[in-house]
Amino acid sequence: MPVRVLWLFLFLAYQIFLIDSRLFFNYFYTKVFITMCYDINAKKRALLKLAEVRSIQLELDLILPKTNLPLYHSSGFSHPKLPIFTADGIKVAAWGLLPFWAKDKKIMNNTLNARSETMFKKNAFRQSAKSKRCVISIDGFYEHHHFQGKTYPFYIYRSDLEPMALGGLYTNCTLNGETLTTFSIVTCKGNELLSKLHNNPKLSFGARMPVILPDAKTIGLWLSDDLSTEDVHALTIPFPANALIYHTVNRLRGKAYIGNVPDIEKPFEYPELIYDFDDE
Repeated sequence: MPVRVLWLFLFLAYQIFLIDSRLFFNYFYTKVFITMCYDINAKKRALLKLAEVRSIQLELDLILPKTNLPLYHSSGFSHPKLPIFTADGIKVAAWGLLPFWAKDKKIMNNTLNARSETMFKKNAFRQSAKSKRCVISIDGFYEHHHFQGKTYPFYIYRSDLEPMALGGLYTNCTLNGETLTTFSIVTCKGNELLSKLHNNPKLSFGARMPVILPDAKTIGLWLSDDLSTEDVHALTIPFPANALIYHTVNRLRGKAYIGNVPDIEKPFEYPELIYDFDDE
């Protein structure tokens, strides 16, 4: 009897492993090797600008109540709902892509970002990379700089003060009878600025940054269904460092965090911090 129980236990453990192995490796790969864009700033202004670029008439009274805008600061781990632009128009989606095979929402913490280099290979992103690309309009994003054993948050935004159009992936997944639209932000190798600013010593693959689509033409191409894999990869290049500006902000974590309020994006000085990311 004990032997039969043991075999039953091993069989069940193996079945659980088969089901959860994709989630495990996705989690391990994300947490150990990759650190990306997890903190953003997105307000109505960014939404309106991208709608203008895409010549889309917005029904704000219908869209905004379904979102969490305005987001002066939001962590992806809270899975905020944002408007996303797709080839079929505007949708409201939660941050953290749910692949069609997901059994629950736990994987959303591990799919906030998709690496451009591997998005056509990974189970979670492959189908969306081929046919469900989207654009997320934000005002800027936050990254942390390491200095003398401490971390300091920076707010990064376009030097022309225009909103950022981020390349993303989305999907529709049905869980417990409910259809959920979710998205992931695509990232690429960090440019010269991010390679200095985002200097986490634990980064195995170097600094990352979101894919920023610079103009209406590239936004249109990203949303096109006619692109090959090579064409899509050609759009996932680092945004020019000289087209970005930055400043330190108040703490985004811990007791000093002031929350999702307008002041969170304002400059905040740390007397002990020394940096010069523009120095060649």
